[in-house]
Amino acid sequence: MKIVMETPSHAIYEFGPFHLDPARHVLLRDAKPVTLTPKAFEILVLLLENRGELLTKTDLQSRIWPNTFVDENNLTQQISFLRKTLGENRDQPLYIETVPRVGYRFIAETRILENGRKANGNGAAHASAGKLRGERGEAWRETQPKEQTEFGDQVDRWTEKDSLRQQEAADAWRASSEARPRWRWIAALSAMLVIGIAAAYLFWPIAPPVVVDSTQLTHDGFLKRAALFSDGQFAYFIEVRNGANVLVRVPQAGGDPVAMPAPPVPMIPLDYSPQRREILAIEDGATGASHPVWIFVPPGGPYRRYRNATATAAAWWQNSMGYSAV
Repeated sequence: MKIVMETPSHAIYEFGPFHLDPARHVLLRDAKPVTLTPKAFEILVLLLENRGELLTKTDLQSRIWPNTFVDENNLTQQISFLRKTLGENRDQPLYIETVPRVGYRFIAETRILENGRKANGNGAAHASAGKLRGERGEAWRETQPKEQTEFGDQVDRWTEKDSLRQQEAADAWRASSEARPRWRWIAALSAMLVIGIAAAYLFWPIAPPVVVDSTQLTHDGFLKRAALFSDGQFAYFIEVRNGANVLVRVPQAGGDPVAMPAPPVPMIPLDYSPQRREILAIEDGATGASHPVWIFVPPGGPYRRYRNATATAAAWWQNSMGYSAV
């Protein structure tokens, strides 16, 4: 939509009971002054200059708030204020027609006076919306009561502050939009790095253990079986002597194994307690079957059953009461 910008030297508009003089910034109703804010006055003049033509919301915003980011709500508020002042409503327009989601059109029959005389032909009188600032604003102040000018200034200040807030919000949104892709890349790279470290930890081949030193503990030639464990001084294990399982111990520096006193029943030692005072064992028997669990103090007892428990295997574990067998 191309907005008409040329204007006769002094056009005056008359519609219904209203008399609008853009040059003097005066709106009269039945010869009595009517209060309009400067922005509402500019919008009314722009609609009259293009009467019968549809002005889009973008057209109006670009002319009334040039070079400023303004939300549609500002325009809607000014149009609503203008309608209320003219004594009409949106559903039954007398002067300003709303084209939903598009814009506005001035529809009332209008008489045009040029330099105070009725215009010839269609009386097309067009004024630049840019001239509505400056001289017109000062002329409006001179013709209005003090409280009216103060009210108009207050409404304009509200509008300008709202526009400034919207401009700041738009700038902040643009800044955050520009920064957002960079942070996305950083987050993506960080996630890839974490995944790579986790994959390396899980799938990196673990080097086999390397024997750095060894000591031969026994030289007696008996078969050894069951677990090998130590209390810090001696190593404990089972030797098979003459077909019987014998619990023996040997100094950690090596030497000849010494048989420990025979337990009340044949048993297989499993582990030393964390305090290095007791040995956990189960009765010797068929593989895979559950057998009674025993605890004893080396080298020769005492021996005691552990809670009448039976198991195929057992180990020490720590709880709030200390160490128990499970």
